[in-house]
Amino acid sequence: MENENLKSILIIIDDIFPTRMSSFRNVEYDKYISQYQNILIVNISKIEISPDITPKIVGKNIYYFQTNFDDNQVYEIKKILTKYNNKIATIDFLNNISAVEWKVLNFLEENNIKFMLTLYPGGGFFFDETSKKKLLKVFSSKMFYKVIITQKKILEYILENQLCKEEQIKFIYGLPVSHNLLNIDLSKKRYYGIKGKINFNICFVAYKYSPQGKDKGYDVFIKIAKILRKKYNDIYFHVVGNFNENDIDVMELDERIAFYGVQKTEWFEDFYKDKDLIISPTKPNILNKGSFDGFPTGATTEAMLNGVTAIVSDPLNMNFTYQNNKDIIIIKNEQEILKTVEFLKSNPKKMVSISKKGYKKCNKIYCEKYQLEERLKILKEMESLK
Repeated sequence: MENENLKSILIIIDDIFPTRMSSFRNVEYDKYISQYQNILIVNISKIEISPDITPKIVGKNIYYFQTNFDDNQVYEIKKILTKYNNKIATIDFLNNISAVEWKVLNFLEENNIKFMLTLYPGGGFFFDETSKKKLLKVFSSKMFYKVIITQKKILEYILENQLCKEEQIKFIYGLPVSHNLLNIDLSKKRYYGIKGKINFNICFVAYKYSPQGKDKGYDVFIKIAKILRKKYNDIYFHVVGNFNENDIDVMELDERIAFYGVQKTEWFEDFYKDKDLIISPTKPNILNKGSFDGFPTGATTEAMLNGVTAIVSDPLNMNFTYQNNKDIIIIKNEQEILKTVEFLKSNPKKMVSISKKGYKKCNKIYCEKYQLEERLKILKEMESLK
């Protein structure tokens, strides 16, 4: 019989998982749970949640704690960890490792737990001095093994500021997506001006974090919508997220605009079947100095995976792999958005061509082989260290 003390345990520290609120987290962490026999999930949220760990495979040792690392719970966690000789951890977002006044990092160090950090936009990471100091503290930890960088601009920032060694960086552009979002059957997708589709449908999909959603460009979207509404009788606007008619006056858009509220991932496949464009004019430094979105946003990526043509801003020059005007359209200002929408409306075949190429590019970028297998390799490397 295998000596239990020789076994490894993977520790997942997060403020959302295992609730199903964050699709990319679910994809990433569910994959790890399917690969590791012994899992410890530590949720550091102050919000009371009920764990719904989906791949609860019979025979697995899956431990779950919701804690702010108070002494009693740390004692219970340590009792579990003593069963395992090799302890490794994975953490997404800077906030989650600096949380609880650095108790998370201290816990990892005190218990000799090697860890990898995935650095996404947001989640406490901004291009500012506060984030730089936090990163230096994390990267100087004796237990830090590797950081996964998901955006080109973040990679440049880390290297330019010499925040950690280059060999400790792994660049994996983008983020994991559900296999249900990959290679979606577009045979029922309807395109404007083709096979009798007469309505031109433009959507805006985001979560509101600032007044009028200015960081996501909702104010720009509504401004463009009002101009287009006056010129065309066949254009309709669709808003998904925690927006409503009270955020910005939309009376002049009357029945041409619809609000759908916040929706789960599975809802979108049917929604996008007749949508032609998604507009995502994000702006940095709105939430606070140094704040920014990834390129493209997760919502835009999901739309492209459903065959929707994307019109996006890239104010920080974060594009790494997309080809402008071939598989995505990158704009600089409101005038370019308006000009692009009108051009595509008059040239629907061009719009369809861009949407199909964008669909192929996204499926290549977000496939499991590229996103998840690379992450698993790093975990296995950590596991092999003595």
